[in-house]
Amino acid sequence: MWHSNKRKIIFLAYCNRFVFPLSSFFVPVLVGGNDRIRLLYLGISFLVLSVYNIVGVLFKWKHIYCAHQSMSRKKMTPDNIEWDTVTFADKYGIPIVFIVFSIIAFVCYFINVF
Repeated sequence: MWHSNKRKIIFLAYCNRFVFPLSSFFVPVLVGGNDRIRLLYLGISFLVLSVYNIVGVLFKWKHIYCAHQSMSRKKMTPDNIEWDTVTFADKYGIPIVFIVFSIIAFVCYFINVF
């Protein structure tokens, strides 16, 4: 199925960029349940996604770099990884925003807003 590692890396980058964040929004709706359970699922999925991205930046995973290239509307180059070209805000800004959203979701869940 996979003809090269380059395709695997690009596939994982697209999953990290589009599939995982969108599933965080749509899976709770499809699963059902009350609003509190959906809020908890959303908080957990945001936290997992942000920690995964931060760990990927720290360990310099190629698909995380390619996902950052996709965010910047650049062509993905898994063969030529230059982490110095990615700004600090791009590396850690979005995951920190997701962590803040997950903390807000957890607080709303535990103080029983819904």
